[in-house]
Amino acid sequence: MKVISAYSSKGGTTKTTTIANLGGLLVDLGFRILLIDADNTQPSLSSYYPLTHQAPDGLVRLIKSREIVDDLLSHTTIEGLDIVYADDHKKELSSFINDAADGRLRIKRAIQEFQDHCPDKYDFILIDTRGAKGVLVDSALIASDIIFSPIPPDKISATEFHRGTVRRHRSIADSVRFMNMEIGPIFAFLCRVERTRDAQVITEGIRLLSEDVDNIYLLDTEIPHSTAYKSAATSQIPIHRFDRGKYKKIRNGADTMSQLWQEIMDLYRSLNPVAVLPIPGREGSHGK
Repeated sequence: MKVISAYSSKGGTTKTTTIANLGGLLVDLGFRILLIDADNTQPSLSSYYPLTHQAPDGLVRLIKSREIVDDLLSHTTIEGLDIVYADDHKKELSSFINDAADGRLRIKRAIQEFQDHCPDKYDFILIDTRGAKGVLVDSALIASDIIFSPIPPDKISATEFHRGTVRRHRSIADSVRFMNMEIGPIFAFLCRVERTRDAQVITEGIRLLSEDVDNIYLLDTEIPHSTAYKSAATSQIPIHRFDRGKYKKIRNGADTMSQLWQEIMDLYRSLNPVAVLPIPGREGSHGK
């Protein structure tokens, strides 16, 4: 069971969309997936896909009890894709985590306990986070084997990635190192990429700035600027099911997400050659 979190210190970078689409893709590849919506301010992931079963509890109980149980697992209309929804309506979790001695370790410990007792329940856990700093975000990152970070190709987003996302990652890594713990590396990728000269210049600048930065890897896969992603989200359908057309100028959603996932896994294997990765246990109902 591997844990992947989406993180950016800036909001509006397609974290939620990418998490939701990856979850849908992985189910159709034969994996069992649990989504955790750890964005307690704008919990968009919680409503991204319709539910066939809504559990009585969600993120608040996970944090407070340090456990993942059936009463937290809501089922989406995509078979094999479950979710722990965000239910911090009173905005109490940040204070609770700050006050608890092990506050920032609670998501990690809940997942470890769950894996010990239910090792075959899910293959991957995907966590969405808010676009800002905070102890709840830290909790998700500490629990992660991989952290992915979308970067729109504009100067503000590029600057914030290096000033905010990268610095926060280093700060958290330093804070847990004394406990003999490590957090996952950041796999960054460009999103909403347009075929304009300005976008190309900024894209090249981001790639140059990201070279030789420890534990930060800029992927080759780029998510194009396409209305298909918004339309798929409105229809509550994973992009790989929604957008399979052939276009002259851009890669379709199905090919893009498949390429992104393959690159993530290839890079993870190269960094962790002895790691055991989940193997898909069933054929996806919509194929690969």
